Amino acid sequence: MFIPYFPDDSLALWEPEEVRGYEGISTLTRLFTSKNQAPNADSVPFDPLVDSNNNLYRLLRLGSGKFIHTADNKVEYLGPVNGNK
Repeated sequence: MFIPYFPDDSLALWEPEEVRGYEGISTLTRLFTSKNQAPNADSVPFDPLVDSNNNLYRLLRLGSGKFIHTADNKVEYLGPVNGNK
């Protein structure tokens, strides 16, 4: 969806992953939602641990307001606290 905002030949073509000798597809959590799909959603900032160089924020701005990063797009990481499992 961001292809129109990048210069020609600046993105790598998708190639399937290899999983145990078979071609596979890797999927990721979607970071952005089209404003058309969430017209009343509030934008949430990227966690500094996820976007420490503001690259995702800049990518979002390239979309000229057509995309939003919402609470539904927010990724949370869970881990042990104070040595607990």
